[in-house]
Formats: sequence, C-alpha cells, structure tokens
Amino acid sequence: MVKVSQAAVKVIKQEIDNIKQEDPSIQDPYIRLYMTYGWGGPRLQLALAESATDDDKVTEIDGIKFIIHANQQPYFANVTVDYVRNMFGLGEFTLVHSS
Repeated sequence: MVKVSQAAVKVIKQEIDNIKQEDPSIQDPYIRLYMTYGWGGPRLQLALAESATDDDKVTEIDGIKFIIHANQQPYFANVTVDYVRNMFGLGEFTLVHSS
C-alpha cells in the first residue's frame, strides 16, 4: 500500500486548489501515480485523472484520492511518496522505500 508524506499531501492539495480555480468544472479529481522509464531510469509521475478504472486501486489519504493501475502496484509497495526541495529551492516528488 502506498503512503504519502504530509509534505507531498500539502503540495498536491495546493495544486488541486489551483486547478479548481482555473477550471471550476473539475470538482473531485483523482491523482494517478505511475512509473515511467527514460534515459535516467525509472521516474515517479503524477497526473490528474477524472475517474478510476476497474483495474485501478483507489487509496484515499487526507481527502485526496490516489489511483494506481494494477500493473503499476508492485512499484508502489512499501514506499512513501514524498516532496522535497533541493538546495536551489526547487521541489520534486520522490519515492522513499520502507521495509
């Protein structure tokens, strides 16, 4: 089961609020978590989704509905999604493995 840090929840809630202000038709979005692969190896991605599919697992954390497709669930076992800022003040979402 995926966990999400309070720092990540705070940033995601802020982004959802910004999106709702820009487009009032978006009321109760989901946040899709998934892994992609590229030159730098695997990367965590988050995307706004309007709904979940039958193959998605939905987890609600602090009022945010996170969805992970069945074939992506192994990547998120025993991890926490966190939000960290680097020394330049730029932030990014990361995965922290916990055993």
